[in-house]
Amino acid sequence: MKKPNQKLTLWAAGLVAAVIVVMAVLVAVTPTQSSPQSSGGSGQAVPETTPSAPAGCSAPTDETSNKPAPPSDLRWEASKGWTWPVSDTYGPTQHRDGLGVCFARSPLGAALAMTTILASFSTSPDLRSVTDQYIVDSPGKTAILAQISAPRTPQAPLAFAGYKVDSFSSDEAQITVVLKAPGGSDGYIGMPTTLRWADADWKVKLLDNGNFFAGSPTTVAAGSFTSWGAS
Repeated sequence: MKKPNQKLTLWAAGLVAAVIVVMAVLVAVTPTQSSPQSSGGSGQAVPETTPSAPAGCSAPTDETSNKPAPPSDLRWEASKGWTWPVSDTYGPTQHRDGLGVCFARSPLGAALAMTTILASFSTSPDLRSVTDQYIVDSPGKTAILAQISAPRTPQAPLAFAGYKVDSFSSDEAQITVVLKAPGGSDGYIGMPTTLRWADADWKVKLLDNGNFFAGSPTTVAAGSFTSWGAS
């Protein structure tokens, strides 16, 4: 059984080292056991429902492309050295306790939501509130909350380069968040993630063991993803 710091040491070899500072945030509050599950936990089918905007939100639901372009009103938020893309149209369209919420129920809304969620895990001093807000209620969420105790060490920032919509339905989205490798490298690292539409917004669907995804981050080739553009 590998402890979190042992996982990070293994990931530091090769290109996956580029994502180590982001993964440190996640692994620090993730149980140490591993499981050969596929991303998303139980794998049970999620029933299809008619898209609808969150109550009180104005985010649109009519954008359905699996290769959505960045929004025309894209801008960049900044905190503690991190910058990440947001849109007043596709999300977050509101804030709750300082956290961005109310994303469009669409592929682009899901991509913006996952990027905002990772940025929040990387910058917020209150991991419990971030977990409560952004993680689907599940055994994995319970396991993560049980691990949160000590303050965490601030993480060096990485650049959010772009996104890939691997699959999408109105109730579940698989998004690969693409990050720029640090140190002047031309490489990119992808973090495959699964989101579920729950409580009228996008939230992360964890594996049953509490991990965000199985295995290690992936190498992503330039040109194979949609870029957010310059920050």
